[in-house]
Amino acid sequence: MFKHNYVRCAVGLLLSVALFSGALAQGYKGSDGNSFGDKLPGRWLIDTVINQEAPKIAHKAVQEFMANGAMNEDGQVIIWLVDQAGDQLEMACRMRSTYDWETKGAYLYQRSIDVSISPDYFKINGKVSDNKQTLTNFCNTASKVFIGNRAKGKTSEYKILQIDQVKIVYESKDENGKAVRQTDFRTEKSFSAYRE
Repeated sequence: MFKHNYVRCAVGLLLSVALFSGALAQGYKGSDGNSFGDKLPGRWLIDTVINQEAPKIAHKAVQEFMANGAMNEDGQVIIWLVDQAGDQLEMACRMRSTYDWETKGAYLYQRSIDVSISPDYFKINGKVSDNKQTLTNFCNTASKVFIGNRAKGKTSEYKILQIDQVKIVYESKDENGKAVRQTDFRTEKSFSAYRE
């Protein structure tokens, strides 16, 4: 029913998500006197579809920035695809991360402290599957991709274009050096309110 070549295809796309999702995790504190530091603390919702075509990949998370320079992220990476038998598959992995963040001018710097990925759910044609091993194998492979791209101690750079009490717009570069723009929205809710 679930063919290994779909796992390889999905993991390849996960690599793209991992590189792009670093851009989804922005952070800074206003130690240099800029106006960004007092606007960032709080929770921000990321709800992004990375790949619209099959397999479709989405990243949904809540990041909580604290005034002391710490940030926690709780979220999911969800993949939808169709197997060779025509079944609609949906797999989700939970992703939890911690970071330190700071700013210099309009640039944000975020250093990864810890990233963990674990199985969340696996659905076939909309029904939860008891095939835990397929999901575990998939999330283990995804974990190697994500943790490799968010390795402990790795620093990422983001340029803030706009921030207010409703949204933040920022830009980073993808693996090919192309500028990627992202918009996230402030929320009071924890990730449990958005979890699939």
